[in-house]
Amino acid sequence: MKREISVQAHRWLYLVAAILALSACEQNSIAMTGPTVEHLWLGPDVVAGPEEIASLAHLAADPVVREVSSATGDDAFVTALEAFGAGIHDDPGTSFLSLELSLGSLYSSSTLPSGGAADAAIVHEMLDLYRDHAAMTLFGIDRSALGPLTQPNGS
Repeated sequence: MKREISVQAHRWLYLVAAILALSACEQNSIAMTGPTVEHLWLGPDVVAGPEEIASLAHLAADPVVREVSSATGDDAFVTALEAFGAGIHDDPGTSFLSLELSLGSLYSSSTLPSGGAADAAIVHEMLDLYRDHAAMTLFGIDRSALGPLTQPNGS
């Protein structure tokens, strides 16, 4: 009788282990393809102090920066800066990564009306300067040194 109970318990153990393994794989695949990836930061340590982080947040909220960012008529640039400014106090690395990914996708997908190319160039240049400044302030390194960490899919 004891052996029969042991065999049944043993079968349940295999079933439980299989379910746990499958659910872990499913969660892993979702995490690696969904928005959860934005919550991972495996880049360099943040070296900026609270005052420097606050100055980056204030600059992101500056009315002149917002006005220039919206010069193309696409509010997504302003939204990306607002999200960066709001999240930088809680998690600077993740907030920077989110800004980089957001702006990278906006640069490649922005469709401008005729004559808007000059505005887009100004906006892109201004935001690139801000991103360079943010990388240097937060991590103490050039933004280009972050390389694949700030590119979609690590490319």
